[in-house]
Amino acid sequence: SRAGLVLANLWKMTYIK
Repeated sequence: SRAGLVLANLWKMTYIK
């Protein structure tokens, strides 16, 4: 699902920051 991808992207951005 796309929602999972968006969530993963958000998590990655937050994790990197």
